[in-house]
Amino acid sequence: MEDLDSLFDYYISNANDDSDIDTGRDKIIKEIEPIYNSDGQKISSDLVERCFYNIDQFWFRGTIQKKIDDIGDTILFSVNPKLTSVAGRFGHKDNILEIQMSKPIFDNLFNDKVKRVEIGGIICDSLLKAFVITM
Repeated sequence: MEDLDSLFDYYISNANDDSDIDTGRDKIIKEIEPIYNSDGQKISSDLVERCFYNIDQFWFRGTIQKKIDDIGDTILFSVNPKLTSVAGRFGHKDNILEIQMSKPIFDNLFNDKVKRVEIGGIICDSLLKAFVITM
């Protein structure tokens, strides 16, 4: 595969089934939960990075990071306090890929009145599950 676009096209046409996705999501949540807990149960740049690597390893066998390395790009992870209209954003400029997640949206997703949210048809009863689904 020549570039990231062809890699993504490959995985779109060879998608996992729902059972694999559910199993993978549970494993990823379990893997990143210690980071989430040590960060005061907030979304952090470190959590974004670890989630990306776990998703890449579990569903893509590490091929996304390998392709990024092969083409000489760098990937950055951040939690952006100014990102208020979307929960996350992916950008690419000058050999730098960036995954940003919204601090205000995730900080305010659950509260005393909101105990569950639905993301893409999946009911989430925890911030960590909502975060992994968004990634």
